Amino acid sequence: MYRPDADVVVVGAGPAGVAAATCLLAQGLGVLVIDPALPPPPRIESLPLNGIALARSIGLGEAFAHAGLGRAAAMRLCWRDQPEIRDFAGDGPLLLDRVVLHAALRGVLPPGVLRRGRVSRLTAAEGGVHLRLREAMLLARIVIDARGRAGLREPTPWANPLAALAFSGIAEAPGAEPSMLLQSLAEGWLWACILPGGLLSGSVFLPASNLAGCDARGRAGLLARLLAGSDIGVPRDLSAGPVAPAALQVAEDPFAGPRVIRTGDAALARDPIASHGLVHALRSGAQAAAAAATLLDPQGEADAARSFIRERHRAAAKSAAEATARAHAEQARHRTAFWEAAAMTPPSPPASVRWPALTRPLGLAPLIRAAVLESGRIRWEEALWLPRSGQAASRFGQVTAGRLAQLLAQPAPIAQLSARLAGDFGPGLAQGILQQLLDEGALVAFPGTGAAGQAAASRA
Repeated sequence: MYRPDADVVVVGAGPAGVAAATCLLAQGLGVLVIDPALPPPPRIESLPLNGIALARSIGLGEAFAHAGLGRAAAMRLCWRDQPEIRDFAGDGPLLLDRVVLHAALRGVLPPGVLRRGRVSRLTAAEGGVHLRLREAMLLARIVIDARGRAGLREPTPWANPLAALAFSGIAEAPGAEPSMLLQSLAEGWLWACILPGGLLSGSVFLPASNLAGCDARGRAGLLARLLAGSDIGVPRDLSAGPVAPAALQVAEDPFAGPRVIRTGDAALARDPIASHGLVHALRSGAQAAAAAATLLDPQGEADAARSFIRERHRAAAKSAAEATARAHAEQARHRTAFWEAAAMTPPSPPASVRWPALTRPLGLAPLIRAAVLESGRIRWEEALWLPRSGQAASRFGQVTAGRLAQLLAQPAPIAQLSARLAGDFGPGLAQGILQQLLDEGALVAFPGTGAAGQAAASRA
């Protein structure tokens, strides 16, 4: 067998790929990042507050700060019958120059890690994966595919696929602070941001069929007609950018093979109407790195790593689809064929949890086995199923689910359960944990035969 060129080869140097590579390098693994070194089209993107914290935790905070154009002060939302202004009160998303961000992320990688090239094929090999480039063949023990939508090989059967037509220009009346606009149009929707100097950047999202056969002049004309009916009007120096796919696309399995993990848009390309793709890219990149490190560890629990990634992928895909459905359901300005075809059934709100009588003996729902990520590795741990949020929790702060099970094993009224927890963790933490367990329906009336207990037991 040939000697591997790297422990992990990451294909793609976008946010997901660089996040994965950074996490792997921090663990001392040999990493190569293959990227064609093509700068992305000029555009502005937004990163919410939780994404900024996530970037910092991965070690990419400076790269995102370098590409920052300021925080959006507010967003004008023209989606329902009456326009709304959403004031971010100082906690608005960070607006980013994507070209600058792309270069800054590449600059984070140490010398020798980034290699220019385009991967045309991945082939399973003994103990690894062969990557075919135009001028070479590489062997990796694990591959993380972060090529974006190019990595999504399974066609998604959309009846009317969406396309994003980017644009830029100069706003006639810029504000004193950065702002954003989300507006529904008769045949699509518009997202744009306006910087204090007047620079305006955004995209219109519309059926791909509307752009079929359009050359650059045709796209510019279509764009001008669409913007003329919007709140921003036709900006000065309007320039039509490239067209890109924009519909929600989901890989059936984030593992393209036993040793190939798809991450970011290569696993789940979100519909931009109601998502923060950069947050998903960073989070999924870090998770893929943890899975790769676990698979490479001779003592690692490979089945836990695969279970973890698949479960997170399933949850992220469900969340993305529900967010898109809610956004479509809230659109009330237009009753056109486009919006009728785009209509989706929004998810029902979670059923309210009815607290059991607090004077009756209460018991903790049975523990289950769940795959958890901790200290860069994924492993099996005891966890408690939380029915309302639909997830397993192995820890409540610093308190493990196993320790809770020990303390709450004997059913008792809530006052006695609180006293047990307070003896170990203090009254404040005890009250918080019990409140969460009650809200989640994880504490059930003795002998624990309610719906929550049955649901948890079925997962044990």
